[in-house]
Amino acid sequence: MKEVKQEPKIFIENKQYNQTWAELYKTLQDLLDRRQALLEQVQEFKQIDDALKNYFSGVSVCHIGPYKVHGQEVEEESFTLPNKLKNKYLHRDKKWKVEISKI
Repeated sequence: MKEVKQEPKIFIENKQYNQTWAELYKTLQDLLDRRQALLEQVQEFKQIDDALKNYFSGVSVCHIGPYKVHGQEVEEESFTLPNKLKNKYLHRDKKWKVEISKI
């Protein structure tokens, strides 16, 4: 398992923050580099988490070393409506979608 070096947290909370363009560019590039370094770990975490949750499905309580796994059956509600009725009450909002990839 790769370990990514901990770096200081750099966040941009407000687009109006008073930085020079060069400082802002450097901050954004640092954040993008850090995001890329963490991406592999996020993907690995999701794979391991999914595998463990799948394995422990149906298990109420289990202790393994310092870990406690607790599971319970939950009930989910869903509705199936005819399209005519669904479209009558459907509400759509627009939002900005951002995708980031390394080139």
